Amino acid sequence: MNRGLYEADAHNGRFSVELTFTYSSRGTLVTRTFDVPLHDARPEDDADARASFVELTIPLDVGDAVPDAGAAIDGEIVLVRTSGDGRVVVDVSRLTAGG
Repeated sequence: MNRGLYEADAHNGRFSVELTFTYSSRGTLVTRTFDVPLHDARPEDDADARASFVELTIPLDVGDAVPDAGAAIDGEIVLVRTSGDGRVVVDVSRLTAGG
């Protein structure tokens, strides 16, 4: 995440992150979606305060739908800016991990 955007959002609260994950849990395909205010994310402990980008951690609760060991997890992260005129998608990233 761009450090300036993250730090500015701590003051204006206009950005959120929509995270969608699809994976197998107990052999069943599961999709979980979370909408998290950007200012709720926390920088990694080893974040360099001089770096232009910061790695963030966002704790998520998947309930009892824990991913199966070794299962692939498809993820989509959407950065959204909210204003009086509505919502604007700023960026989208997709990734598959594991499997």
